Amino acid sequence: MARFRPIAVACAKLVVVLAVLIGLTAVHVPVRAAPGGDADLSITGSASSAGVKVGHDLTFALRALNHGPYAATNVKVEVVLDTNLTILEADVSGGTCTTVVVVVCSRDTLKASVSLKLTVRARTSATGPTDATAIVQSDTTDGDLTNNSVSFTTQVGPESSACDLWGGAGNDRAETSAGAVPEPETIRRGVEPTGGSGDGG
Repeated sequence: MARFRPIAVACAKLVVVLAVLIGLTAVHVPVRAAPGGDADLSITGSASSAGVKVGHDLTFALRALNHGPYAATNVKVEVVLDTNLTILEADVSGGTCTTVVVVVCSRDTLKASVSLKLTVRARTSATGPTDATAIVQSDTTDGDLTNNSVSFTTQVGPESSACDLWGGAGNDRAETSAGAVPEPETIRRGVEPTGGSGDGG
């Protein structure tokens, strides 16, 4: 009987280890598999203009919101700009940003029903359509990934044009978060606005 005792002890230890592993799994899985996810991050925003002259600056104003139900940790917003946009600066509320190749802004925690605001300023360097896309993500399970990105397209015209593509010279019109084009009656092509021009774009 003595020679069977080590086998019995080994089997008993294996049963204990398996029981512990099953217990840990049972506790951990429901948290990650919560209905709808542990958090729901979304991002919206707008571009400062639907069209500018080359060499003018564009500012992207973004807002990331955590719809809950729990806090999101290690939140990151990545803004990818076209090659004809040069990053000038970026700032985020309650966090930090890096602007090496793309803009990456981070925040340790974003509680439920709380939002962060982010602004990115860039300068146009070539004519034609230019795109920008912002994506928000975190280490927390997200129940809805369909609202985690937003994109913008801006038309860049030549410096020699009499005015910016939308609005009077130096007065770029801001587009809405839905990317709406200004109403036809507000678009002036090649006509200086009454009362002076200026060049603030």
